[in-house]
Amino acid sequence: MKKILLIYFLFLLPLLTLQGAERLRERVYLSTDREVYVAGDRVWLSAWCLDAGTGQLSAFSKTAYVELHSATGMVQTSKIALDGGRGAGFLALPTTLPTGNYKLLAYTQLGASEEGFDPLSGVRTLSVFNTLEINIGKIGDNAGTICLLSKLCAGKKSLDSQKPVP
Repeated sequence: MKKILLIYFLFLLPLLTLQGAERLRERVYLSTDREVYVAGDRVWLSAWCLDAGTGQLSAFSKTAYVELHSATGMVQTSKIALDGGRGAGFLALPTTLPTGNYKLLAYTQLGASEEGFDPLSGVRTLSVFNTLEINIGKIGDNAGTICLLSKLCAGKKSLDSQKPVP
């Protein structure tokens, strides 16, 4: 009987200590090389994965997931390898990305799976300008007049020939 009680005690002791221990809560914080980009640029990133309970670097997770979001949804993703809670990498911006403000957020699998996880806790805002998109704008104070690039070039000569641009 003493042996049975000893065996139960040995198996229950680790379970009791796990209940009292606080779970690891990871948060990923990002730093970027700048805040304004042109579509097609690389966003160079540094990542710090911290234990939210102690504020120390967390060596548990080995990968941080980075997402770029517009107002309508996710635009681009990337992964950063973590070593001892630190990592660096880049996120390539698509050349077709429209001009606007975007939210950059990062997380680990452990952090995203915990109850009450707020993905916007360490979010950064990036401004992106697309220099290749056709700008539609107003001319003067007339709100009904719209200027398209093709209309601006009508009747002008092209650089490689003396023919008018259609």
